[in-house]
Amino acid sequence: MPARTVGKGPVSHGEEPAALNSINFSDGTLDNANMKRRHHSPAFRWVVMGIIFLTNVGGVFAQSDSQSRDTGDRPAWIHFERAQEAARPGPERDYAEALRLFSRALSAQPVYPEAYIGMARVYVAEGDIALARRYYQRALEQSGSLEIPDEEFELRLELARLLEQEGADREYRNALQRIVNEDPVFNADSESTQRRAMRERLFESGLNRVLILYRLDFPQSLEAHRELADYLLQESDPRRREQAVEHLLFSVVEIAGRAVNAIIDHEFDYQFTTVADLILTAQRYPEVRRYLQEMGFVELLLKLATALDDVPEEGAQRAAAEIRNDVEATLSLQR
Repeated sequence: MPARTVGKGPVSHGEEPAALNSINFSDGTLDNANMKRRHHSPAFRWVVMGIIFLTNVGGVFAQSDSQSRDTGDRPAWIHFERAQEAARPGPERDYAEALRLFSRALSAQPVYPEAYIGMARVYVAEGDIALARRYYQRALEQSGSLEIPDEEFELRLELARLLEQEGADREYRNALQRIVNEDPVFNADSESTQRRAMRERLFESGLNRVLILYRLDFPQSLEAHRELADYLLQESDPRRREQAVEHLLFSVVEIAGRAVNAIIDHEFDYQFTTVADLILTAQRYPEVRRYLQEMGFVELLLKLATALDDVPEEGAQRAAAEIRNDVEATLSLQR
């Protein structure tokens, strides 16, 4: 009898093994009828069943090992990075996959505020504000474990904006106030003299003099100052609108200082003189011009002038007029 070999092929669940569909001989392939006649040997059937069993068991162990490597053996940060990639805008974005991977990151490392922030952002994008708020709160509870501590300000600001979307105006205002209270110049007792001096100088000598004398370097609270000022300007009480002056002043000083430093990178001997000169000089350097535009610097100046209109203190109206004149001079030269 010619020698025969059993053909091997991949075995998948729910399909008949390839070894039972055809058996190759050196003189050709038999049809099913011949196969049936030749396969009555019990020993042969046990051999085939053993091969099938070992193949299936091997597949199960391989699948189990693959799943183990995909979950248990990978550190949390790998799941986090993959989740970030899945949530990134683009044709491949998959929010469901992002949530699954953020959850795996938290299973591997329960104290992981960045993963909670990631989940919250996904729920914001999906319009589920209640779940987003829950995960922002969990992230805030773990904020002491943030890899970059200053990201707590961004976390608080995102939560504040979520409160605004919910229509929780008072909570929104209070959340912004808590952020600006962390500003070392705006709130700390040791720096309260500078805060008061900046306001007094504004009324006595105008904004240009303030920008010559003072620089701020705490951008973490900048957006909270801006948004809190916008909130206060909408109040009907003039005394509340007056409170917007300091928040707008801090924002203008912060932005102007950064623009001045950027110009100095190009012109080492540049010195600030007026708001109009700053804006015109910035036009020579695309990155500085773009920065002022993105920060809405001119609009911020006009808001400050508007807020000063409600201040009864002497010099406030004069300061407002100076700001408007500088803005108008800049716009007329750019026309």
